[in-house]
Amino acid sequence: MKNKRILFLSSIFPPETGGPASYCENILKYLSKKGIELSLITSYSENKKNNVIYNFPHKQFKGTTLTRALLFMINSTKILFYNDIVFSMTSPQDTFLSLIIARLIGKKAFLRIGGRYHLELKNKLKSNFVLIVMKVLSKAGVHFISVSPSTTDYLRNIGIKPFTEIQNPFFPVDKKNTIDFYENKNIRLLTVSRLTTVKNISQILKLIKNTERTELIIAGSGPLYKRLKDEAKYLLIEDRVVFKGHLEGKELDDLYNNSHFYITFSDFEGSPNSIIKALGHNLPLIAPYKLINTQVINTKNAFLFENTKTVSEYLNNLDITSYKKIKNNTHLKEVNNLFNHLKRLSRTLQRPQA
Repeated sequence: MKNKRILFLSSIFPPETGGPASYCENILKYLSKKGIELSLITSYSENKKNNVIYNFPHKQFKGTTLTRALLFMINSTKILFYNDIVFSMTSPQDTFLSLIIARLIGKKAFLRIGGRYHLELKNKLKSNFVLIVMKVLSKAGVHFISVSPSTTDYLRNIGIKPFTEIQNPFFPVDKKNTIDFYENKNIRLLTVSRLTTVKNISQILKLIKNTERTELIIAGSGPLYKRLKDEAKYLLIEDRVVFKGHLEGKELDDLYNNSHFYITFSDFEGSPNSIIKALGHNLPLIAPYKLINTQVINTKNAFLFENTKTVSEYLNNLDITSYKKIKNNTHLKEVNNLFNHLKRLSRTLQRPQA
């Protein structure tokens, strides 16, 4: 990618948590080592600016759902002229103005997208708006990079031809989960995520309230952190819910290795890094049936549910035989290791036909 200059756009970035944040940082570190000229524009929502020092331009602004598209455009317009490529790693509605301007001035533009994006938005008006945005971006010549086969099918079904498919990277682990299951002891549930409304952590707290022998560990930070702690106290389950905050490395690995299930009630998973890590640790899943569209979840490695009542019934009646069965089927095929993933992505961005 010699003599290429790339501008990255991301709505979240460390120290904020979430799949896109860690993914974005991995890409930037990889390309920086290759000597690529990089620029980065991010928004933040938790009054926590990034304090990491990089050897490339990095702008930040505090954005909200309503203002991010405009602020991304304002902050990126001048720097667009200096860069050859613009790569968005955030929601289409956040960066569509920047991507359209990039195309108008003759720059290559890429949008990485996961899941069945507009179909998984609860608000119908917002869903229709995002669908229109995606089609406009496609007509403008923005290249869509799909992260899974189901996303590729979704894009084709709405009339968008993906430029390529690069599946989410697999993160190898040194130690697998070997925790024992006892019918007379609590079932330990783990969730690792950014604490926002789309993750539906509040519903998991209500699940804990309605099940007899469960405890929940929450690893992650986000705008709902204090509200969720208050809710656990209100539900009288604070003795069975532990908020760990943002964790990395061995501390996080230890949680994966000392839990019985990874649980998510998320509406949407574009970068299911935490789920991939859970399966890498041989940790079974509890997840909404709609997330079967991600590349790694299936009926053997997860208890999939349509409504939360069935989760309570499942956990209240879980015995050793049933747990061993799902645990023995919790295997993750290495679809794409991180190094090969980043190498392929860097090659994709410099393809002459882009």
